[in-house]
Amino acid sequence: MGERYDAYFRQRLASFSTERVASRVPFAGEAERIVVEGMQQLDLPSPYTIKPEAVYFLVVSLHEMILGPVASVNEQELVRIRDVLPEDVVTILSEALRHVAAGNDTDITGHDVADAISVTWPRLASTSSINWEE
Repeated sequence: MGERYDAYFRQRLASFSTERVASRVPFAGEAERIVVEGMQQLDLPSPYTIKPEAVYFLVVSLHEMILGPVASVNEQELVRIRDVLPEDVVTILSEALRHVAAGNDTDITGHDVADAISVTWPRLASTSSINWEE
């Protein structure tokens, strides 16, 4: 897409937590911290890269699809969820990396992350055992 596209998502990621925290949206900063921790655990091999749009998509997805709903439905699950989410980020990004490598590409994009979430969702530690009814 190009450097201006990447710069846009770098800026969005930089302001995501600040904007959400200022709006009193719970766990916005936590989502970004979890994604960064998972990316560090992945130890992405060279020459592969994770595009800024992919990082942003992953932060927003974790925040909106896991942390927020769990907090409002079953707050007791949050401690366990926080502990396993970095591992889930590794699972998602590993699947995205597998897909990218199979296609002889080197950039993990937001689309790759979306596809990887779809494939890995049933086996993610954070989503597979949540009791949504408690």
